[in-house]
Amino acid sequence: VGYSRKKINIGDLVGNRFTIVVRDVEEKKLEDISLRAETITTSGVPNYFDTQRFGSVIDKVFIGKEVVLKNYEKAVKQYLTAYQKSESKKIKDEKRRILSAWDDLARVRVYNKAFAMVIKEYAKSKDWRAAYRKIPAHLREMFVNAYQSYLWNECIKEILKSSVEKKKLYSVEYAIGALLFYTNLSEQERKNIPMTFLTISETAMFTNDEQRIVSTVITREELQLTDFKIEEETGNFFKSRVRQILLIPEDFTISKPERDELNAKGSIIRYKIQISFSLPKGSYATIVTKRLFGH
Repeated sequence: VGYSRKKINIGDLVGNRFTIVVRDVEEKKLEDISLRAETITTSGVPNYFDTQRFGSVIDKVFIGKEVVLKNYEKAVKQYLTAYQKSESKKIKDEKRRILSAWDDLARVRVYNKAFAMVIKEYAKSKDWRAAYRKIPAHLREMFVNAYQSYLWNECIKEILKSSVEKKKLYSVEYAIGALLFYTNLSEQERKNIPMTFLTISETAMFTNDEQRIVSTVITREELQLTDFKIEEETGNFFKSRVRQILLIPEDFTISKPERDELNAKGSIIRYKIQISFSLPKGSYATIVTKRLFGH
């Protein structure tokens, strides 16, 4: 493209442009997709955090939540023993060995340096909180951010429930539960939905309406706002950030359905559709596809 007098940093990103081909679309779904596409530039999409944000959440256990609850042993155990299918056999075997020796960690031989540091700290101090703090800082930050992002999603779902006509709402599953979407929004419904919502922290200043939403969500989680004050004990903290609630994809286009040559078999016809759009940094293209295609 060219040259710059200064290097590009992560914070310089403005947004991303996407071109996505969606395949194996059934004919009976084409009309619904077309109707939703017509409203995408006016009603937009809820600006949820999607599955990609929650790679550290295994079996729907949030290490960040366990830290908020001061369940440091459970947090450390989840980090040292739970694994994704995508992880290497070497890491999986290591985590299985650690789990099998959990009641006597001194007898397990650990080769992974990051795991070994955590186990060594517990062997020395017998303090699970101290052991937790030996987990690499960037991972501990990821654990906190994942839980905070989940809570933000839950708050937005509550806002949609109270702002949008019930028959317009539908759920789409994602890695840690379900997200709530709408087929379209009336002018009044758009006005009912606030422009932004803060991520939850113990220092966040919420309006009365926002506080009601937050209370609903954290009560369901069996927490209070004061529980989110974790910096002194863990070195991590929940930072309040403003995030836009609704997002209008820019330069949105959708092609006419075409026969999907990869998924048509005999008399069974499937279709493919190409969509293109731009999003600001921090937003997820898969949320747009969930809104349009329902999965």
